[in-house]
Amino acid sequence: MSLPSPTFIFTIPSVHDDTILNCRLYVPRKNLVLHDIQPPRAAIIAHPYAPLGGCYDDPIVESVGFVLWRAGYLIGTFNFRGASGVAGHTSWSAKPELGDFVSMYGFMINYLNCLILGRGRYQRNTNQQLSSIPSAIEGEELPIKPHLSPRLLLAGYSYGSIITSHLPDVEYVAKLFKNAVSGSAESEIQLRASNLSSQTLKDLETRQKHNRAKTSRRTPTTQANPGSLQSSSSVLVGGFESEAAEERIDRESRRSLDLRKSLDRVREKIHVRPHRVPDSSDTSDEDTRVNCNLDVIVPEICYLLISPVLPPVARFATFFSSLSFIRRQPGEHISNHDVSNLLVRYPSLTVYGNKDFFTSAKKLRRWTQDLSDKPGSAFEYREVEGAGHFWREKGVLEQMLNHIMDWESSLP
Repeated sequence: MSLPSPTFIFTIPSVHDDTILNCRLYVPRKNLVLHDIQPPRAAIIAHPYAPLGGCYDDPIVESVGFVLWRAGYLIGTFNFRGASGVAGHTSWSAKPELGDFVSMYGFMINYLNCLILGRGRYQRNTNQQLSSIPSAIEGEELPIKPHLSPRLLLAGYSYGSIITSHLPDVEYVAKLFKNAVSGSAESEIQLRASNLSSQTLKDLETRQKHNRAKTSRRTPTTQANPGSLQSSSSVLVGGFESEAAEERIDRESRRSLDLRKSLDRVREKIHVRPHRVPDSSDTSDEDTRVNCNLDVIVPEICYLLISPVLPPVARFATFFSSLSFIRRQPGEHISNHDVSNLLVRYPSLTVYGNKDFFTSAKKLRRWTQDLSDKPGSAFEYREVEGAGHFWREKGVLEQMLNHIMDWESSLP
């Protein structure tokens, strides 16, 4: 049970330090059409610990992604730094990895926004063709009702669950990307999301036109569909979307390299302790703001944690650091929201096995019960009898996937 060939294989820079991340996007065959007024649904699934072989090809990531994709979800997966040959290396604190997930988080918010607004244009233009409306204004968007916000499921398996459970609130991430600085990692991610959503909408329109033509000609259903979003070959997208981002990253890479060489020479002479290298966000020469002309539609968030890793193992994975995401933009400081109650505030599901050797069943039961007992809690949990951390025992993977889909179908 695995995902099909990805619709898009692409890269984005991490908002933590511009490390290039490998990403995949799987567009579903159903439940994503141009004329549908229902909002899209999407999921991001984070993989296990990279030094132990974790990457976006992990079988659990693939299996969970497949059942959600089959249910009509857009699926986004990515490799944390250092996973499967990706640039960089796994950190001791997990803070860079948290920035990696925030990068994919921001990409998906922008991608979903562009899809919704693009479908609005298509629907309005189609309605104009069908009936002449005197009050119609060229370029006007269809109204997007608040209750039609897209759903975004944030999921993590094993180590990925640690990162997922410490993500900042969606309002924080939306604000981080709304006023992105030109040439920054955030603006580069916005541009990539916009371009890939445009390609998705073009493919949807091509497929829709082909299907209409096929129906009118009564073409046999065995004929290949050139407009299919799921083909044998994926669209590969690399490099940078803007020259400003490429120049900035190249400049800062050279600057960091020169600075490291200079510091090494100084240390050899006076044996001083290394100082902090200035973060790229400290530069003041990139003040131009990206005008996205986009009122961000904040998605409805829900969480899925699979085989969560709790202390003391989790503390070793984060080197006993306080795991939180803080990002300072030039001229402003966006304080992180408290993440301790997000699993309670938003619909959340944790699925674990009672034979998990990383975290005992007793500790998992106490942790999940405490969260579910909080007043107004939206947290749920399922325990699978006989399941270990890797879900290899007979029949347990199917039980876990059934629990996930039963919970998903119960969401508003």
